[in-house]
Amino acid sequence: DSPLLSAGLQLEPHIAITDSGTEGKLAWFELTEPVAIGERYAAMTVLSNDRGHSAQSLNWIYGFNPNPAGLFLNEIIVAGSGNNPDCLEILVTESGNAGGAAWFLGTAAVHEAAYFFPAIEVNAGDYILLHVQAEGLPEEVDELDGDLAASGGKLSHTAARDLWLSEPVGLPGTNAVLSLYEQADGPISDCIIYSNRTNDSDTTYRGFGTSRMLAWIEAVESENVWETAGSLLRPEDCVNPDGSTGTRSINRAWPYQDTDSKNDWHIVPTLGASFG
Repeated sequence: DSPLLSAGLQLEPHIAITDSGTEGKLAWFELTEPVAIGERYAAMTVLSNDRGHSAQSLNWIYGFNPNPAGLFLNEIIVAGSGNNPDCLEILVTESGNAGGAAWFLGTAAVHEAAYFFPAIEVNAGDYILLHVQAEGLPEEVDELDGDLAASGGKLSHTAARDLWLSEPVGLPGTNAVLSLYEQADGPISDCIIYSNRTNDSDTTYRGFGTSRMLAWIEAVESENVWETAGSLLRPEDCVNPDGSTGTRSINRAWPYQDTDSKNDWHIVPTLGASFG
């Protein structure tokens, strides 16, 4: 509980500190330049007090975004193949800047893959295609400006903004949580939970099959962002992906609805996938 005596900060990507100080239990720092909108920084802080105690911490922090865009999942392929690999279509629901938004295979707390959106201005009604199975081709270009025809590659589209996961990942075909955060360090703004299991599939993991999936489910439950029939989420509360393929994507209902439940989603007919 003692007042701070000194404080130090290092940021990566690097921004130099020009001045710093302490006021009671608070520390402040002046930077040589503003942090970039939505940029993800590793922040190492070193604090000491007048009793000779010191502490270090390493945290992720994000450049302030004064006008975050509204983003919702709109269409997904989780059983991709051939020319139709796993992919996500994201609908912009509110104009703004996407910088600092994040997508997770899982949740921010527990995940197997992540994408942090760059600082791009988007408008309500725009579509973003997040390609999670990039092949490393030179034409797989992140469309960071107004040229929506800049990118090639499988499922790229000239009417949508194409972004590519730098480390490709296959989405689980039958049992997963995909979550979106309008601010990476904020609450879940949208998610889809899909599973072809039942509550009776196992007794160890509430029917969800693995400790990984159950950890994702518990993270969603902690934020109360998915409707359940009972007090706890069950596989039966989730979107059933059976029948989904590379050309039969899982789509949000149209006209657009968001009830945070399996009722928002359906599987399109064969060749009905409509990315972009």
